Amino acid sequence: MPSADGDRCQRFPPAAEPLTPARLSTLAAALRTAGAGLSAMPVHAIIATVNRALTRLAGTDAVNVAKLAAASGYHPATVRAGLRDLSLAFSTQQLEHLIEREIGGPGPLDGFAARPDGRGWSRAFGPALSVLVMAGSVYPAVAESVILCLLAKSPCLLKLPSRDPAFALMLCAALAGEDERLGRALAAVSWPAWDHQMHAAAFGAAETVIAYGGAEAMAAVRALVPPAVRLITHGPKLSLAVIPAADAQPAAVAEAVAADVAAYDQQGCVSPHTIYVTGSLDSATAFGERVAAALAAREREQPRGMLTPSAAVAIRQARGAAEFRPGAAVFASSGSTAWTVIVDPEPAFAVSCLNRLVYIKPIVSLAALPAALAPVAPYLQTAGAGGDDAFRLAVAEVCGPLGVARVCPLGQMQQPPADWRHDGRPRLLELLRWTDIDRTQAAMGAARPTA
Repeated sequence: MPSADGDRCQRFPPAAEPLTPARLSTLAAALRTAGAGLSAMPVHAIIATVNRALTRLAGTDAVNVAKLAAASGYHPATVRAGLRDLSLAFSTQQLEHLIEREIGGPGPLDGFAARPDGRGWSRAFGPALSVLVMAGSVYPAVAESVILCLLAKSPCLLKLPSRDPAFALMLCAALAGEDERLGRALAAVSWPAWDHQMHAAAFGAAETVIAYGGAEAMAAVRALVPPAVRLITHGPKLSLAVIPAADAQPAAVAEAVAADVAAYDQQGCVSPHTIYVTGSLDSATAFGERVAAALAAREREQPRGMLTPSAAVAIRQARGAAEFRPGAAVFASSGSTAWTVIVDPEPAFAVSCLNRLVYIKPIVSLAALPAALAPVAPYLQTAGAGGDDAFRLAVAEVCGPLGVARVCPLGQMQQPPADWRHDGRPRLLELLRWTDIDRTQAAMGAARPTA
C-alpha cells in the first residue's frame, strides 16, 4: 500500500490529505461542477489553450526534463524529442482537422448547429465526467486522451499510470497554467490497482471510462465499471513494417526504421516488432545490417533508457535463442543490450521483448502476409511501409482486413496525426452524445430542391 506521503506527491491539484474513496467522490463531484465552465469555452479557445500548453512543455527546462527522465526511465534526449513531437502532433491545425473530419466542424460542440442536409439542428455533448485509466509512459497516448476529453468539453479524472506519473502531472499543470477553467476541469490522482473501493468511487461518478492496458487489466476494468457507464478500452496492440526489396538498399530507409524502433524505446502500441522485407533471406540480412548500423548511430545521439533486470534478461534470452536458429543472424550492440536486430527466415510475426529489439524477416510477396500475421491479427495496430503511395496502398489492401488501423510512411509510426483512428475507431466522435432538433415536415418539404 502506498504511503500517505507518496499519495500526496502524485496528485493534481496537490492536496495535503491522503486520498480516500470519500475524498475521491468529492473530487469527482467538483469536476462535474467545473464542467459548466468548460462547456462555456468556445472550442477555438480550448484549442488555443492546448497549443500554448504544449508549446510550453516543448520548451521545458533541463531540470524538469531530468525529472521526467528519472520518472519514466527514458533518456533525456528521448524526453526532449517526445515533448517536441507533441506540439506538432496536436497543433492548432491538426486539432481543427480532427474536428472537421469527425463531426464536420466545431459548431455542434459550441451549440446547436444547422445540419448540412437542412433537416434541423444538432448539438454534441461530451460526458459529464470522463475517467481515464492510463497504463504507460508514452506521451502521445496520455496527451491525446486528455485533449480529446477537453475538446468534448468533458471534465477529466485521470488515474495516473504506475510508470511515469510525472508527465501526466506536468501536462495537467501546463494546461491549468494557461487557463484556470481547464485546471478546474482536470484532476490526476493515483491509487492501487487492487483498491476496488477507489475504483468504485471513480467509476461510479463517471459517465464514460476510457482505459488503456493489457488484456488482464482490461478484463479487471470491465468487471468494475457499472453497466450504465460507457466503457472505451484500448487493449494490447502490435505493429509492424513492410519494405519492398528495392527500398531496402538506401541508408535513409534503415534510418527511418531505426527512428520508429527507438522512439519511446519501443514501448508504444505503434512501435514495430517485426519488419518484413519482400525478397530473399540475403536481402533481409543485408537490410538488417543497415538497420543495426542506424540503431548504433541513434544510440550515440539518443541513448536507450534504463532497463529493469527482467527486461535485460529477456533481451539476452532473445539473442541467445536466435543464435541457434538455422539461417538466423543477430546484430547487437557490443557489451550491452542497447539495441538488437534479429534476422529470422521464419515468416511468422515475432513479438519483441521491446527496448530496441526488432525482428527482420523475408517474405516472398505481400500475398504471404495474411498467413504470417494471422496469429496476431486481433492485436494489429499500425503498419509502417516503405516504397511509394502505390506500395502503401497495396500494404493497406492486404493488412486492412486483418485489423491494421493505419498504414504510414517509415519514420512516422510513432507520430500519428491527431485525427488518426486509434484502434480503427473515431476518437472524438466516440465520446459524444447527440441531441437533434427536427424541422417541421412542411419546412423540410419547402427546403427540398425540385427536380
